[in-house]
Amino acid sequence: TEHARSPERLDAPDGTDGPGVRGDSLLGADDPGYRNAEHTVALDAAVASLGHREQQVLHLRFVEDLSQPEIAEHVGVSQSYVSRILQGSLTRLRLELAG
Repeated sequence: TEHARSPERLDAPDGTDGPGVRGDSLLGADDPGYRNAEHTVALDAAVASLGHREQQVLHLRFVEDLSQPEIAEHVGVSQSYVSRILQGSLTRLRLELAG
């Protein structure tokens, strides 16, 4: 209970024999998982701003891993139109995420 009332300094050694460990070295470090989670939230919001067909084509391409001809057959459009949808959608996402 003594330590609860008088905290140790963060820059003090830990009191063990040898060079000791500074208290501040025991504090947490940046977790890259938080940055990834923030990026995921931002990407989800950006994708939600796209139209239904754009979202569908992105899902088929990057989640279902379908080729452009397979997507075209699934959606009922030409492969060149799928290519334009992908290019336009990715450009919009890049702009939104950069801004």
